[in-house]
Amino acid sequence: MRHLRVPSKKTSFFLAELESDNLLFSGAGVVAIDADFRAIPLCETAPTTLPEKYSNYEVVDIEEKLRGPTSYIERLTAYISVDEFEANKHLWPSSHDQMGDLILIKIPDEIKQYSSIIGKALLAQHSRIRMVMQDNGVKGEWRVRDLEKIAIREGKSDTTLIQVKENGNNIWIDPTQVYYSPRLESERQETLNSAILLKEKLGRPLNIIDPYAGVGPGVVCLLSKPGLVDKVHASDLNPATIPLLEKNIAPFKDNLSEVRIDCVDALMIKNAEMLRDKFDLLLVNLPHNTLEHIFHLIPLLSKGASLLKGWAIIHEEDVDIIKENLHTIVIPHKPNLSEIIITPKRTYAPYLVYASIELHFD
Repeated sequence: MRHLRVPSKKTSFFLAELESDNLLFSGAGVVAIDADFRAIPLCETAPTTLPEKYSNYEVVDIEEKLRGPTSYIERLTAYISVDEFEANKHLWPSSHDQMGDLILIKIPDEIKQYSSIIGKALLAQHSRIRMVMQDNGVKGEWRVRDLEKIAIREGKSDTTLIQVKENGNNIWIDPTQVYYSPRLESERQETLNSAILLKEKLGRPLNIIDPYAGVGPGVVCLLSKPGLVDKVHASDLNPATIPLLEKNIAPFKDNLSEVRIDCVDALMIKNAEMLRDKFDLLLVNLPHNTLEHIFHLIPLLSKGASLLKGWAIIHEEDVDIIKENLHTIVIPHKPNLSEIIITPKRTYAPYLVYASIELHFD
């Protein structure tokens, strides 16, 4: 098949140009010729002499790189009959979560008899995945995922202790023991941006507390910024989080003047006299209960400029009412409250949104 030979650094540009000119063959992929050049497949109707803008680039005749299936769904008929596939076509899950080398996928009850087949197809589609687990929702006091192993790559371990990369940081998790969501990465980046602004305002590194730290993705994101944090208190009520939390914070300890990690109920922390009025930044990420917990946690904030950064699930039309209620609750205890910002971020469910909450104190 004819291909246009282009510099590697200009591959994206020429892909767009060829597609715009209806010269690109979409059924094959780009071929790496060497470190410096790539070959882009041309469609059969492309003229022998290409338009002038391509005249400085050689057309070569090489074997095409045919595209494989773009989804695990396209691979299912390798394991089941076409009739079975078509009968359940509307039920095959189209999305999943990837955590490290694990895939977690929710499978409708109507097709759970095909769980192992779905797992095999996912392993075939994703060469770097070690194990596929069926996600049966959350369970227990700590609301961790109820996960069932449905496919393991031959010769590989079935451990669920893994490392995930988030915002450039490696984080240890075990999704069968602790709560972790890879979908909150952008929220943690937003918290980092708010913390940087607070540090600039105070003119010094921050003292931070996260009473719902889990394995520490929110704290780690902050600690990864050199010079941003001086002291950190991270805690969680689930005892399974503590060894992982310690492991994730350990690489940053030498740059901190104080680190405290506890397994404790967040609502009881305010009773520790040594922690009251101590922190510049308080993280409250318990979306279903954030609004109820704020009152119990604000005594932890310092008496000067500080910030409470939280996330909550709310009715979007209630934003103004929530602001009024927070103002009424907080002012008697922290009269230096200067601003309440509530920003809906995305739809959570019909009539509900996932919202950022910031309480600024001067």
